[in-house]
Amino acid sequence: MNNKKSVLVTGAASGIGRCIVEYLRWKGDHVFACDVNEQGLVDLGRLENITTIKMDVTKLDDISNAVKIIRNTGTHLTGLVNNAGIGLGGPLAELPDEYLYRQFEVNVFGVFKVTKAFFPLLLENRGRIVIMGSISGFFTAPFIGPYSMSKRAMEGYADALRRELDPLGIKVSIVEPGDVKTPIWEKADTLMREIGPRFSSLFHDRAIRIVEMGIKKAREKGLEPEDIAQKVYRALHEEHPKARYPINSNPLMFLMVKYLPDSVIDYIFRRM
Repeated sequence: MNNKKSVLVTGAASGIGRCIVEYLRWKGDHVFACDVNEQGLVDLGRLENITTIKMDVTKLDDISNAVKIIRNTGTHLTGLVNNAGIGLGGPLAELPDEYLYRQFEVNVFGVFKVTKAFFPLLLENRGRIVIMGSISGFFTAPFIGPYSMSKRAMEGYADALRRELDPLGIKVSIVEPGDVKTPIWEKADTLMREIGPRFSSLFHDRAIRIVEMGIKKAREKGLEPEDIAQKVYRALHEEHPKARYPINSNPLMFLMVKYLPDSVIDYIFRRM
């Protein structure tokens, strides 16, 4: 595997991550596919040009082991795709502390730890870093506050990291998709059913209703994971990658939610 150029993808065993891995492989990259889902990794491991590594982005031992494995292959690591993430929600005034901690442990501190650990390998090859953001990084619907907070943190992280690493020849991009058709919505639905009874009557019915609306919209009109994979490939391979790659099935709606006054957005949710 010496002299091969490779990309590492976290959260690689399902959803957007798996699509990214398969798309990069199809385009000719060698991919290190990292995930906690061992069965998903077994399935990916059957494909050529993919090396699977079990890695929990919240565990430093797992991350350090992945760094050793990749360094020992003699591979030139030219890209890191921070895709691993979870989506938690609920009324912030009553949300259990552990849910917010868990949201940030994976979506924020996980990205920070992985990027920090692989920075030396990326620096050797002036590699690229791609961070999976979201429309929720700048537009927040009620009852998905924890997820939105984590993605807003990624916006600031990506900006700071990009400006710090640019003089070193490392390019950083953040991909900002709208709703995507992935299993994360089934997980969100299950979670809301599990923790919903813990919320008081002040929030319970509204929280369940709005989350159900969001899940229905994503399932019926969400982006295909392939759309995101194509943007990730561009961020990794374009000569002059963009700082941001927004993706939405409805560009007009994307602009509206980004630039309409807060009072208008608040009114829309009040009517809903």
